[in-house]
Amino acid sequence: MKLLASAIMAGMLCVAPVLAAAESTDFSGFELFAGIRIDGATIGATFSGWTDDSTQWVPFRQSTGGFVSGSINYIGRPGFGKTVTIVGGKWTWLEADDHTTHSGPVLSGTVQWPANAASSLSANCGPGVAVFTANVRDNSSGATGSFSGCLNDQLVFPPKIWGLLDLPGAP
Repeated sequence: MKLLASAIMAGMLCVAPVLAAAESTDFSGFELFAGIRIDGATIGATFSGWTDDSTQWVPFRQSTGGFVSGSINYIGRPGFGKTVTIVGGKWTWLEADDHTTHSGPVLSGTVQWPANAASSLSANCGPGVAVFTANVRDNSSGATGSFSGCLNDQLVFPPKIWGLLDLPGAP
């Protein structure tokens, strides 16, 4: 029996580091700058916000203590019925412990708007709200992951952004 218990514990110790390797957080925030259009591309659209534990946009008072920010470069025109292609950018995440940071390049992605203010692309986003996915890399660990979520930039000011940052291989 002791041998069986030791084997189970050894197996758990081998699995535990893998389970602890995933990093993710929900976030909410605002689009701070729409970017500058140069030669058919928009450069530097900037977003910033706070970590939270909701799949919906929440105010800062519901923050879990961390911060996220990023800027993207994209090709295309935003707006109802349109999709833009993310072609680069950068991002950072300060975890709630105030010392663990992740940052790196935005590699690719898309932002897609519904056909009009009354239509939806996602139940989490709601009517008139765009959905996005941005593929990212963490420079410190080399892990790749994504930002995904909702951008309400057609119906409210300032534009709101919320979603999930997921870095499956980050320590």
